[in-house]
Amino acid sequence: MTTFVDLSSYDEQATGLIAYFNALSKNHRGDDAPAFSEPQKPTDESKLKEILTNLISNQSLVFQEAQEKDIENCFNVICSLLRKLDIVTVDELAKKLIENVVSEKSDRPLLRLKILNNLYNMFDSDSISRYEVFMSILQYALDSTNTEIVIPTFKNVDDWVKTWAANTEQTRKLYKVIYNILQVSNKNLPSFNALIKYLRTIESSETEALTSAKELAVRATSQAIKLPEVNQFDELLEIPAIKQLETDSVHAKLYELLKLFASEKLESFTNFHKNNPDYLESVGISHDESLKKIRLLSLATLAVEHQELSYSLIAETLKIEEDDVESWVVLAISAKLIDAKMNQLRRVVVVSQSTQRVFSMSQWSQLKTQVHSWENNIQALLQVVRASQVTTLAVEQ
Repeated sequence: MTTFVDLSSYDEQATGLIAYFNALSKNHRGDDAPAFSEPQKPTDESKLKEILTNLISNQSLVFQEAQEKDIENCFNVICSLLRKLDIVTVDELAKKLIENVVSEKSDRPLLRLKILNNLYNMFDSDSISRYEVFMSILQYALDSTNTEIVIPTFKNVDDWVKTWAANTEQTRKLYKVIYNILQVSNKNLPSFNALIKYLRTIESSETEALTSAKELAVRATSQAIKLPEVNQFDELLEIPAIKQLETDSVHAKLYELLKLFASEKLESFTNFHKNNPDYLESVGISHDESLKKIRLLSLATLAVEHQELSYSLIAETLKIEEDDVESWVVLAISAKLIDAKMNQLRRVVVVSQSTQRVFSMSQWSQLKTQVHSWENNIQALLQVVRASQVTTLAVEQ
């Protein structure tokens, strides 16, 4: 079996690589004729481009004939030699290398992913070429059902997009493939978040893109309602890809339901279901789970409206027995919708913090007033401190 040895200098690497490919070719064809000629100055840029173009075009030989431990070394040397060429040539040859590496989905996919990862690391951290390689890694992981390998990298993607200076179209494609990976991996909340990031890249003026994204917008809207972790809806309503559903002949009711979950209480949900008894089931949304969610959101709204809630008010609003109020308060606290304490003797819930479901101009005005109040309090405190310091100095003198 032919073994590849990585030599130190670029000339030796190029010469050794040619000799290695010739040996592999001999094993494959069974004759002594060299398949690849060896130039006198292999690292002359024009010659090196010719050599690497030829070798990359025939890299299937490596997968067919080489020992597995040598395959990665061989591709590492190819990457090393690529760095000797201008960036345009590097991108051109890297694209060909990627096409050949990903051509087989079932033949040692983990090794092929490792080779792609090494190619990714060959480029500078801020190179847009990293985006291209990363996209090929994600697509190959998806196609070869090895998605769990790439999922841990997703926590860095938002930063990488900025570092690479990826444009809108590139960013859109990236988040879409990430969504696809997370979806097939049954990562419900992460896949929803990736889908929203994808939909946010589409502007209201992009008619064709909006039309193409409509079904994914429907899916995102449905997921937002179904996922127990999603409790903020007002920003979703303003995403153009989702907002288009408001006037859509098929999906207008789904948008209406999203608006209901954004700001309404249980009574509105009950009326919606009464007027459209079969609708939730038709779009794959559980009535029972939706009822639970709107009750929790209704409790959050009550907590915004009142700092102290009687058990009777909660029971009336949520249409439950007073004996069940404490259980619902615990659920709301667990969901981080409210922060509160229950006074069982007085049968009231004392609210210390609550989720603002819709942040409108009135909420901005309220926040502004609160910030001014804090500012005034701090100024008063500083005056007390300064006065205390003056008094202390006077006493000391």
